[in-house]
Amino acid sequence: MLNKKIINKIKGVFLLLFLILLINIFYLMITGDHLISGADVKKWAENRGVEEKVISAVRGNIYDRNGEVIAKDSYTYTIVAYLNKSRYDEVNDKPAYVVDKEATAKKLAPILDMKESTILSYLNKTNLYQTYLGPKGKGLDLATKEKIEKLNLPGIEFESVVSRFYPNGVFASSTIGYATYDEKENRMVGKLGVEATYDDELKGTDGVEKVQVDNNGYVKKVISSKPAVNGDDVYLTIDNNIQRIVESNMDEMLNSNPADFALAVVTDAKTNEVLAVSNRPTFDPNKLNIKDFNNPFVSLQFEPGSTMKTFTYAAAMDSGEYNGSAKYYSGPAAIKENGVVVQTVHNYENYNWGTISYDEGYMRSSNTGIVNLFEHYLKTSTFESYMSKFKFYQKTNIEIAGESSGQKVMNRKQEIYTSGFGQASSITPVQLMQAFSAITNEGKEMKPYITEKIVSSAGEIIKEFKPTQVATPIKASTAKKMLKLMTKVVEDERGTGYKWYRLSDYTVAGKTGTAEYVVNGKYATCETCYYTSFLMTAPASNPKVNIYLVTKHDTYPTYAARSKFIKNVASNTLAYLNVKSDKKSTTTTKEVNIFNLESFINKSVVYAKNKLNTNNIKYVILGNGKIIQNQEPLPYSDISSNQKIFLLTNAKSYQMIDLTGYSKADVLKLTSLLNLKVTIKGEGYVYKQSINVGTTLTDKHSLTVYLK
Repeated sequence: MLNKKIINKIKGVFLLLFLILLINIFYLMITGDHLISGADVKKWAENRGVEEKVISAVRGNIYDRNGEVIAKDSYTYTIVAYLNKSRYDEVNDKPAYVVDKEATAKKLAPILDMKESTILSYLNKTNLYQTYLGPKGKGLDLATKEKIEKLNLPGIEFESVVSRFYPNGVFASSTIGYATYDEKENRMVGKLGVEATYDDELKGTDGVEKVQVDNNGYVKKVISSKPAVNGDDVYLTIDNNIQRIVESNMDEMLNSNPADFALAVVTDAKTNEVLAVSNRPTFDPNKLNIKDFNNPFVSLQFEPGSTMKTFTYAAAMDSGEYNGSAKYYSGPAAIKENGVVVQTVHNYENYNWGTISYDEGYMRSSNTGIVNLFEHYLKTSTFESYMSKFKFYQKTNIEIAGESSGQKVMNRKQEIYTSGFGQASSITPVQLMQAFSAITNEGKEMKPYITEKIVSSAGEIIKEFKPTQVATPIKASTAKKMLKLMTKVVEDERGTGYKWYRLSDYTVAGKTGTAEYVVNGKYATCETCYYTSFLMTAPASNPKVNIYLVTKHDTYPTYAARSKFIKNVASNTLAYLNVKSDKKSTTTTKEVNIFNLESFINKSVVYAKNKLNTNNIKYVILGNGKIIQNQEPLPYSDISSNQKIFLLTNAKSYQMIDLTGYSKADVLKLTSLLNLKVTIKGEGYVYKQSINVGTTLTDKHSLTVYLK
């Protein structure tokens, strides 16, 4: 046993502690502070269960110039069913778990299009605090969420999921870009294109709310609140209607004539606002099926080919070193350095038109004309100076992420000459559109832009974008002369665009382009290894829209699909913009129509003739058989109304036909069908052939044709 002395000491300690506790209670009641720690107990109690909740800002919308939504935030909702019976909503004094599972399942079933038994299978799970209701309980829209909330079902609550929604799907996708939720940033972040360029403006500023919650997380009261500031809205210069015209025709063009790559741009000819831009391959930003994260409109550095002749000729004209009526020999032209031939330049497919004027050389897209222009009129230093004036090989600073600057390759005479017809040096499509604006806008070069304005969530205009002149590389008189020459490319039968790009209601000023591209350090050497392009404005008499189309490595080496694209886009865009026709109704120009050639193989000759005659398409029947055995062009090709169609019948023998006036391409189609060896001499059209007309062809025959 403890002695009495020790017991008394223990009693004394407990008594002292009790007195201290009693004094502390009285002190706490009077002052609100803890006597020993000095802590404000009242304040501590008030702060118990206090949380700060982020109020997420809504990302700003992206609109077209007409106010149509291109991109916006979208919310979906997922049902959460709470099963733990300890959950209680103290604020509303009611249970916060699923009380009546059968009744809950019965009410939710028709809304979610689910069986009651399926919902019950989720609600009857044991030892779970909460559960989800499967795929049909996820991704609900706001209307469905509100419909369920009106049922006031205990324990049925929602989690919200934010995503970025693009209502048009594939729609200038590389340029608009996309935004997606970033775990580190804890918000939607722009990853490409306009979404990335204007991420700071679009994102907004999150708010914060300080609240006191009960043990189950229900808000008892709001202590303080700082509201979110939603992101700014971005309005683009893109016109949804023109963009749709371009997108639909892009799909149609590539369905009939697949290519590795395609890009089309439509701009205002005076202001250089981007009205539409489309490329393939592309992606749907709702699905993020992205194969290439580059935007070729601003990032593609390529040798553009003969469209560059436009600026070489403009430089010669503007500097006073040009005489369009002067003549030169259009055959092969040698580039010499220090008296040594370093390159012999040929025209496309080795065409030679004899002695022609420089104006005609531009119309025919003569490479040798550029060499002669440098040799006799245009100084290389003058050319380089004008390329700088046109602002090639430097960024335009358009408001699209990922712009490249191109590459100037003019260290030697050979590189300067070849840059003059679009090889050696590389540019970007956006640079080309910027430089071209000087020709369509009386010598004033305009910066391309794609943003019209930025508007705050309160509706205030924060920034407006206006047309900006960046240079005056040529005089207005030069621009007028160049437009006139470009018009001849399309409206004069000698021009490379005459057959394919004339419109029935508008005059077109344009320039075709074909350029080799490099693979593993060398130019590719296949029949279709080219960038093929067309740069145009219309109406030529008073330019309203500029259009550029470029494709790479087309499956079929034909202009038909591109022709149809240009005609549809140009005509529909000008009509949509209510641009009046500048062609007289009495014009004798015959419109070239485009048809998709059906398969006549294994069909009767009579059927084929009737079909082709209906569309006024020229055709040549080979042999006297009654059934078509083969055809050129191939089935399902896009062909123009002025093309020849060759139909090989199931005859036992074939006779030689008169080839006078045939083009090289037509000769090759015919001899391919007849399995006839052929040698072609000269350029132009057939005037002589080695096999007499009417001769029955055998395996021993070999044909030679002479062109001029």
